[in-house]
Amino acid sequence: MENVNLIRKIAWSFHKTTGLDYEDLFQEAYLAYVDALKHYNPAKSAITTYMWHCITSRLTNYIKQEDKHRKHLLPLEFAETKSTSINSFFESLTEDAAALAESALKINVNVVPLTHKNADKVIKKELINKGWNMGRIMRAITDIKSRLAYV
Repeated sequence: MENVNLIRKIAWSFHKTTGLDYEDLFQEAYLAYVDALKHYNPAKSAITTYMWHCITSRLTNYIKQEDKHRKHLLPLEFAETKSTSINSFFESLTEDAAALAESALKINVNVVPLTHKNADKVIKKELINKGWNMGRIMRAITDIKSRLAYV
């Protein structure tokens, strides 16, 4: 297969931005590649352009389905979760991710309306005031997201 590096690169890009398992993303990307080969028309575009479009579209849909599945299961999982598993979740975080989570939990909901945008701004502002840079903040957020994917 001549475009395996393209498939790997796209799957790795999605893995780095979503925290989902690379192997699962690679398998989905490979299936998209095989499906796309059936419909490829060389007169319309280069094969890599067409494959990139087909694979990213498939992976985007895969991520949406995973998110729906996780959101559907989260209330059930949290209802069954005991404090020990919550503690083990926080213990599994990196030091920076734990500090970010702690900042998020300390937001005064009476002062700041808790929309995603507001919470994000408040947490980032607080951490920047503590001397964090955006790279450090984003790494901590990515760590939390990747751990939540398996809660």
